[in-house]
Amino acid sequence: MTLAKYFYKRFFKHFFSIAIGLTLLFSFVEFFEKMVRVSNSTIITVLKFTALNFLPTFFDSFVLSTWLATCMLIKELHQQQEWETLSILNINNKKLFTLFFWAGTILSLISFTGKELFIHNITNKAETFRMEEFKQRSNKQLFNKWFMLSENLFCHFDYLNRQTNTGNKLTLLYMSKDTAPKKIIMCDTFHINEQTKKIMLTTGHIFNVATNEYKNIFNKQIELPNFYKQLELESQNLNIIHVSYHLWNSSATLPHSVKQSLFHILLKKLFNHLQLIFYTLLTFVLFFIIARTSTYKWILILLPYPLITIINTATNVI
Repeated sequence: MTLAKYFYKRFFKHFFSIAIGLTLLFSFVEFFEKMVRVSNSTIITVLKFTALNFLPTFFDSFVLSTWLATCMLIKELHQQQEWETLSILNINNKKLFTLFFWAGTILSLISFTGKELFIHNITNKAETFRMEEFKQRSNKQLFNKWFMLSENLFCHFDYLNRQTNTGNKLTLLYMSKDTAPKKIIMCDTFHINEQTKKIMLTTGHIFNVATNEYKNIFNKQIELPNFYKQLELESQNLNIIHVSYHLWNSSATLPHSVKQSLFHILLKKLFNHLQLIFYTLLTFVLFFIIARTSTYKWILILLPYPLITIINTATNVI
């Protein structure tokens, strides 16, 4: 118990010192980057955004801070020759491995609780503020979107305002089982009924590919499966709770590709929290994988961050 308390005190001292330092550094850089690149904003506006984005930046620094804190603690124990002291006290590497594991687990829980339960709303507010103040447009406006509503129905629109639920240039493409076009509906303007979740097509036409029949439509109301649900997915900055909710409640109606995309997002977000455990353990293991007297161990403990970053990048590409 005394060893664990001593270990965690030193580890988390390094971690929070690094995390706060990185957050201040990133906020400082972001402040001046916005001041230089955004010409139509005042210093007060940039300060508001920096303050609003401070906590999300703090939690985003957890990955780098965890790795650096692990490296610093290992280096500190080595410089003060405490490895020898631990050996004399019959404290083996297995015990230290357990301590690093629980340190990473605690940080993963803090990351999960903070990001998914508390910081998520602040992140959304910061993103909304950035879009409205720096890009002069709302994140409630969607442009040029394709949705797969079912295995045989595709949807595209040029523009949709989620605040007014009005849009233009809506195209619905109905496919046969052999993936050949069956029917096409094109509409200049449309409106979404918030209560019924149905779509009102104001003016447009329907083209039946099989019969070559062309028909004009006026104020036609239609119901599209999963259209409103996919609008919610597109408009929200999803956290694990939202993704799990949509997978659980809409798995029977969502197209297979959409479910796969949601499942990928879920795994990605879980990995973002669990990787804190991997950083502590991998750094510790790489330090002891070769003889303790070898200088190569200091090179090996530098590998976890670029290695896991490459894995993250590869999974994003896939």
